[in-house]
Amino acid sequence: MSILLSQGAEGKIYIGEFLSKKCLIKERFKKKYRVEELDKKLTKNRMMNESRNIFRASKLGIKVPTLYFIDFIERKIYMEYLENSCQLKVILQSIYSQNDISPYKLLINKISEDLGNMISKLHTGDLVHGDLTPSNIILTIKENTCSDLLNNAEKIILEKKNYDDMYLIDFGLSAVTLSTSSSIEDKAVDLYVLKRAIISSNPKSEELFEMAMDIYKNNCTNGEEIIDKYKKVEMRGRKKLCFG
Repeated sequence: MSILLSQGAEGKIYIGEFLSKKCLIKERFKKKYRVEELDKKLTKNRMMNESRNIFRASKLGIKVPTLYFIDFIERKIYMEYLENSCQLKVILQSIYSQNDISPYKLLINKISEDLGNMISKLHTGDLVHGDLTPSNIILTIKENTCSDLLNNAEKIILEKKNYDDMYLIDFGLSAVTLSTSSSIEDKAVDLYVLKRAIISSNPKSEELFEMAMDIYKNNCTNGEEIIDKYKKVEMRGRKKLCFG
């Protein structure tokens, strides 16, 4: 029996089983406004793109959930269930809700370093995520005592001020970049989306983003050029917010 975990505009995420093993199941909706054959073709192509890019990210040294099975008929992707984990978004909200964040400096530094390295690997491999937010970045621990996926993992990470691994999930909007000019722009947009999502939890968290960008710039191919383009993208975003 599958348990609904979350639902978005494109599909649903369930906790279920594959070959008697606990897993996550991502199911894409049927779009009734489309011609049925066209909808099937588009959905199949998007599922193949997502699966290939998960595999590409893994080959680049990025931790991602292991793929178990792709069911094109039922529109479902079966993948690894990350035990003892929580979203980076949850951790950042907990840290930056504190009046004094100094006890978490080492944890913030670790997150910044891992984040910068992860994105630099992604972009050096000419992959863009398309939805690079703290909700799609998962921190895991190797404790065996977590019966509750989110709450206990969050508690242990905050108490220990440490975690074991950082995973990137949800490649539904990911793409392989082709030409150099569009590649720089797409990667810059990835960074802009990430910054907007990070500081939405608390403006003080911008420091964490900037530290991650220092690591990114030093490790990513064309890192400085991408950062310069990101600043231009950010400026366009600010103008749009100011003037509509």
